[in-house]
Amino acid sequence: MAIKPKGKTENVTCFFWFSSDLGSMPVIVQGIVKEMQSYASENAYAYIKCPSENQTEIKMPPLYVALANEHAKSPNRNVQLLVENREMCLHSIFENKTAFSGNKNNTGSDKHTYNKRIVEFTVCIPPMFKYDNAAQLVEKLEMVRLLGAGRVVLYNNSIAHNVHSVLHFYTQQWAAGNETLEVVVHPWNLPPIHVSYFGQIAAMDDCLYRYGWLSQYMVFDDLDEIMVPLRHDNWSVLIAEREKLYPDHVAFMFRSSVMNKDHSSPAHGFQADAFRYRSSVLAFTQRDNFIYEPNNKGKLIINPRKVETMEVHHVYEGNGPTDIIPVNQGILYHYRWPLLPCHFEVKDSRVASKFGKRLLARLKSVWSRLKSISMGGELPRPGFLRVSSEIFQRKHGEALEGLHNTINAANDIVLAGCGKTYAEAYLSIWNLSDA
Repeated sequence: MAIKPKGKTENVTCFFWFSSDLGSMPVIVQGIVKEMQSYASENAYAYIKCPSENQTEIKMPPLYVALANEHAKSPNRNVQLLVENREMCLHSIFENKTAFSGNKNNTGSDKHTYNKRIVEFTVCIPPMFKYDNAAQLVEKLEMVRLLGAGRVVLYNNSIAHNVHSVLHFYTQQWAAGNETLEVVVHPWNLPPIHVSYFGQIAAMDDCLYRYGWLSQYMVFDDLDEIMVPLRHDNWSVLIAEREKLYPDHVAFMFRSSVMNKDHSSPAHGFQADAFRYRSSVLAFTQRDNFIYEPNNKGKLIINPRKVETMEVHHVYEGNGPTDIIPVNQGILYHYRWPLLPCHFEVKDSRVASKFGKRLLARLKSVWSRLKSISMGGELPRPGFLRVSSEIFQRKHGEALEGLHNTINAANDIVLAGCGKTYAEAYLSIWNLSDA
């Protein structure tokens, strides 16, 4: 993946080294540069492919690669890059050789190591920028664990000390063999140029190419989003069923709905723990009364062997169509400040009802070992509540009359204050009281 000046055409040459002697003569091929989305930035995302000139059936992957533009006769020795996950290619080559020779009995250690690294679901998270919400991070990791993730890949542009401590905890637990969820963190130090969303699309495709062959499926969403199967126990059962119906599809889209965080609405039985662990899943059960259309804010689970490149909300280049998950089977729950602050809401406690007890057990376990770490983020605010759409639509006049000069912070949603800030919410409350 690359970031380049938008619209500028430049020839790129690829150099391959097949031995550890970087002074040896490389194999040289012409690269292919394909520009992708640029949005409003003067720079664009692109990917660079280095096709092999060797068209024989069995190909060995290089040990090192490098690139040079049309102004350079040879690559800078400082940017000769070691090929990562090379064992994936070697495993594929070995399988081809075995099939060709008729040898079916090999149980070599390389194959065993390769198979151990494959997970069913790898979750790819966009770059973290000035990120300090350790409570949200822990909840995200534990929720995707429950949903079936075997690996989570994150990109660190800038994080606070508490978040660093959480990530260190998970990575160390994995290294020690005490953890079933692999958490991988890559530095994401982009050059000082303008690029949209801190290079989010580049990070997505980096994750796709680094871990696609080590994953049966890949999940692309954000730290404040959760793709929740509503009729199935986990992603695995849902995707298996959808693939039987649509075997030619390459991706599965969850439509989005916002769980509004301008007011708390704790799930029944979880009120105290929702605040104790700053849990969005347990603290917020009111969402917008609509679900966004598939082409707006949806997120994807993909089959990485059928996808070339990704965009934030759709497959940019793939080998088939995308399946839209029916909203009675799955929704992308987006826990954030409202996009439409005064819009009607509905009660939706299905996530907490289905996963709440197991999630809470995991949160208790993790935070019991991170007692000195600040959770960060913000506590759910119980004092900023809104009239539910049901009350508002059925008994509008009665609701307003009942709110006159009253601020009710009970668990039932009865307060009509809303706005982009808490001050605006209070102002809205008093305007209603005076109506």
